[in-house]
Amino acid sequence: MKQLLAIPALVLAAGAMAECPAQFPSDAPAVPSGQAATHEQMYEAQVAVNAYVEAIENYLDCRSELHPLQQSRSLYLAESVADSYNAELAKFRARENMLATN
Repeated sequence: MKQLLAIPALVLAAGAMAECPAQFPSDAPAVPSGQAATHEQMYEAQVAVNAYVEAIENYLDCRSELHPLQQSRSLYLAESVADSYNAELAKFRARENMLATN
């Protein structure tokens, strides 16, 4: 009976490992300048940054054996890209607000 229960557990475990990314996400996406970007460019950057951060999170979720320094560096990369986008988004919104009030 225990053997019959072990088979579905192995199948589920294999499916979970299939979802784990094999490699760390490639280069971070480019963040456009908030001073000159269009709405479309800012939206595309938002989608790319969110996908990059999510890819890093998925990578880390599957890698419990990583050295703490590797985990910290990975989180730093994700936060840096998100912070960079947020800074440019603030510039973009300020520019849009300035144009709207003139």
